[in-house]
Amino acid sequence: MRKRFGELYYIDRIKAPTKKGNRLIYSRRHADKEKAVYYWREGDDGEEKILLDPNTMSEDGAIAIGRTSVSPDGKYFSYTVRQNAAVEATMYVMNVKTGKISNTDVIPV
Repeated sequence: MRKRFGELYYIDRIKAPTKKGNRLIYSRRHADKEKAVYYWREGDDGEEKILLDPNTMSEDGAIAIGRTSVSPDGKYFSYTVRQNAAVEATMYVMNVKTGKISNTDVIPV
């Protein structure tokens, strides 16, 4: 039963994109990955680019992404990071185009 549940749960799936400005931002869960990966693209036909991959943020998988938000113009992506399934989180703000995380916009939540 455990094997079958794994087969049913670990499937490729994609969430509906959020359109902000001319950018589409969405997450996709790959069957071979534990956590969803966040992507973005410029316009409907733009090249898909990885925005944030929580699967690569820790070796033991202890880091989880909580809430996410996109600025109205699509230039910034904010997200919370939780360690070891803790209730406490830290919010970060990332420039979507460059992937650079702001050093000044780090907020303990």
